[in-house]
Amino acid sequence: MAAQVPVTKAKIFSVHRNADRRFMVAVHCSHCGASAERILAKADMPPNVVAKWFKHLGWEINAKLTKSACPPCQEPKSAPALRPVPKPPALVETPPPEPPPEPPPPQPTTPPPEAPEALQVIVNVTPRWAADLLDHNTHNRAIRWHYVHELAQLMAEGRWAVNGETIKIDTEGTVLDGQHRLHAVVISDTTIRTHFVTGLPSEVFDTIDVGRKRTAGDTLSVDNEKHSNGLAAGLRYLDDILSDGAIKHKRRRPFNVREVLARHPKMRDAVKFAATLKKRRVFTSPSLAAALYYILATIDGAAAVEFFTKLFTGANLDDRDPIFLLRERLLARRTSHGGHDSPIKIVALVFRAWELWRMGRKVAHIQLPPQRTPQQAVRDFIAANGLAPDVEAT
Repeated sequence: MAAQVPVTKAKIFSVHRNADRRFMVAVHCSHCGASAERILAKADMPPNVVAKWFKHLGWEINAKLTKSACPPCQEPKSAPALRPVPKPPALVETPPPEPPPEPPPPQPTTPPPEAPEALQVIVNVTPRWAADLLDHNTHNRAIRWHYVHELAQLMAEGRWAVNGETIKIDTEGTVLDGQHRLHAVVISDTTIRTHFVTGLPSEVFDTIDVGRKRTAGDTLSVDNEKHSNGLAAGLRYLDDILSDGAIKHKRRRPFNVREVLARHPKMRDAVKFAATLKKRRVFTSPSLAAALYYILATIDGAAAVEFFTKLFTGANLDDRDPIFLLRERLLARRTSHGGHDSPIKIVALVFRAWELWRMGRKVAHIQLPPQRTPQQAVRDFIAANGLAPDVEAT
C-alpha cells in the first residue's frame, strides 16, 4: 500500500477550503491548464487515492502523479469529413408512401401507484459510483481511516461477501450509512455487491447503529462540533461528577450528549483550554482535565485559569504549595513507579488542592479529609459550592 503522504505533495493537485469550510482538492491538466474539483475528506489523504477518484471521472494521471490530462485533451483529432455521394437517379418511379394508420382512441388510464417510501435492492457498487455517492456524504460521523483500509484489503483480496448490511441513502441523496464501505471501494478499485436502500427520511440517521457502533463523539461530529471526541468524553466526566460524585466506566444512567452540552455550552471553551495544555502531559486524560477546569471555573474563572496553568507548567511553585504537591502526585501516577489512584480519587485530590491553595495554606502532603472516601469528598465539594448538573459556568 502506498505511503500516507499529504495530497499536496503531488504537484498536479491543490487543496483549498470552500465557502462551507470543507476541503476541496483540484487536479490540473498538464496540457491545457483545465482543472476539476472534488470534496476532500481531510487534507492529508494519500494522493494515490485522490488520483483514483479523478481517473473514474475520465482523467489520465501517470503513476508518479506528475502529469495529468483532462478528457478533452485525450480526444483524438477528428477525421476529415467525407464528401457526400450523390444518389443515382431513380430508374423506376416509386409509388407514394401509404399514410400512417390513425392512432387508436385514448383509453382511460388509472393513476400509477404511489412510490414506496424506501426501496431496498441488491446492486453492484462500482468505484466511480461510490465516488459519486461520497460527493453527497455531507452529514455523517468522522471517518476512521484504519477501518477503511481494513475493508479495502478484504475487497482487494476478494473476501468481501453480501452479509445483509446495507448502504443507506436518504431522499436527498445523502449517505446515511456505509461511508466506510464506499471509501474502501474507491481505495481498493473493486466492485462489490451489497444491499442498497434509498428513499429514507434524513431524520432516521440518529437511529442508525444506536447502542452498537456510534458514539457520543460521532453524534457531536455530525453536529460539526470541534474536538468532538474530547468534548463528548469531557461531558461524560462532568455529568458523572456533578450527578453522582463518581466516575463510571460502565454507565448505568442514560446519557444524552446533546442535552448535557445544551446545559453546559461553555464546556467547548474548557476542552479548547485543556487542549492548549495537553502537551504538558500531567493528566492521563485531557478530557477529565477539561471537566475539572470547567467545574472550578464555575466557582472562579480567573482563579481556575491560574490554578491549571501552574498545575500544568509547574512555574513559581515551592515544595509546600498544594499545586506543586498535586502536580508531583499526578506525574508520579504516569510513571511505572506511580501510585494507583482511581480517577475519582484524582478528582477529590484536585478539589482538595484547590481549597488549600485558595486559603493560602502550605502543606507537606495532599490528603483527603479524615474518614471521607473520595466519592464522599467529591459530593461534599459539589454541595458546598452549590454545583448541580444543570449549573452553567459563568
